[in-house]
Amino acid sequence: MTLDDKAREFAKLHPKHNGGTWHLWCAALMARLCIAYGAGPIPIPASAQMAGDWAGKLNPDSTVAPIGAFHYWRWGADGHVGLDTKGGGTDVFMASSFIRESLGDGIGFQSVNGYTRNGAFPYRGWSMLYGKNGKITQEVIVAAPARNEAEQKLIDLKIIDPGMDINGIPSWGAIFWTLYRLLRIFGKV
Repeated sequence: MTLDDKAREFAKLHPKHNGGTWHLWCAALMARLCIAYGAGPIPIPASAQMAGDWAGKLNPDSTVAPIGAFHYWRWGADGHVGLDTKGGGTDVFMASSFIRESLGDGIGFQSVNGYTRNGAFPYRGWSMLYGKNGKITQEVIVAAPARNEAEQKLIDLKIIDPGMDINGIPSWGAIFWTLYRLLRIFGKV
């Protein structure tokens, strides 16, 4: 499941914030996303402005933001924050009344440029941290390695199991069973 899918699923499960609108609760949304899909911030920032201040040096170029980056804006005393679900600042999941794609009551997607509105809401930058240490953890999807000819032959001869990780650390049990199968093939058992 991609981060975009997770954000949509979150919105489907939580279309309202404690029975009301998500509008003005962007900091609470980001904290809940970190808790649900990564590492929750400790302490939890009281506002998006505080989260951005604690997040370290912010990168001002939204176009290079990776998936899972938090984008920060200036807005009154509280600031504003959203989560990049596709990278590059094009699809930012946020709590706001100004969203491009609504997924509930004041929750949905907007782009960095769309929310900034020609500087009306100044963009501060992005960070991989929400507050001091909150973050989103991405699962790494690893493709199964291609089998070489020798490995496939050993599987065909039932010497090794197809689920065995050829690069993994074998257990003694796996070694004993492999030796036993070899001995059976050569008629020694």
